[in-house]
Amino acid sequence: MVGLDPSPPLSLMLQKTLLYLFDPWCGLCYAAAPALDALTNDSSIELMLLPSGLFTGRGARPQNREWAEYAWSNDQRIEALTGQVFSEAYRQQVLLGPHGSFDSGPMTRALTLARGLDRRLELPLLHHFQRQRYIDGRETSSARVAAAITSGFLERHGYASDPVVFAEQLNADDALALLACERIDETQRMMESEQVRGVLKLYLQTAGQLQPVSSEVLYQGADAVLEAIAVMRQMPA
Repeated sequence: MVGLDPSPPLSLMLQKTLLYLFDPWCGLCYAAAPALDALTNDSSIELMLLPSGLFTGRGARPQNREWAEYAWSNDQRIEALTGQVFSEAYRQQVLLGPHGSFDSGPMTRALTLARGLDRRLELPLLHHFQRQRYIDGRETSSARVAAAITSGFLERHGYASDPVVFAEQLNADDALALLACERIDETQRMMESEQVRGVLKLYLQTAGQLQPVSSEVLYQGADAVLEAIAVMRQMPA
C-alpha cells in the first residue's frame, strides 16, 4: 500500500492559496491546463487541487451514442474557444468506445494516490491523464488503464511502480477510496457554502477570504491569469 498524505482541511490552508475545483473529466478543466501549469511556476502561489466528484458516484453514467454526441458537441465548442485539442481518437475510442463508462472515479483515486507520495505530482498527473484521454484516446474510466498511466508517470518521476498492484488499489483499496471520498466531500461542502454548481472554479484565498477568479481569464493564457491574480492580491481583504 502506497503511503497516503491526506489534504489539510481548508481552514488550515496557507494564506494566498489558490483553490482549484475540478473534475478529471471536465473538458473546461482540460482547457485551463496551460494557465494552471503557469501558476505552478510562481513560488508565491500554493495551488490546492479540490476534486468535486462531478462525474463520480451518482454523477457517473453509462455511455451511449446520444451522450457521446452531446459531449463531443461541447468539446468542439471548448476547442474553438481555447485551442485545446479534442482528437478524433478520443471521439472514436472513448466517447463511442464499446466498453466505456462516464466515471472519473478511478482517476480521482489515482490522483489521490499520487498526492500521497508528493503533492507536487498531482497537477502534472492530472494533465497527463487529460492528454491521454482527449488526445491519445485512452479509456481512463477503466481502473486498469488509469493504473497503467499512473504507473508509467510515477516511474518517470523516480518511483517504483507496478500497474497490476495499482489497478488493485484503484479498485479495492478501502483506505484510498475513503480518502478520495473525503476530499470530494470537503470540496462539495465548500461548493455548497459558496453556492457553486459545477466546475471548473478557481478561488484565491487570502486572509481567510475567498475571491473567485474569472473562468474566462483561465482560457486567455498564462499571462492573463497571472495578471488577474496579481491584481486580486493587491485588493484589500
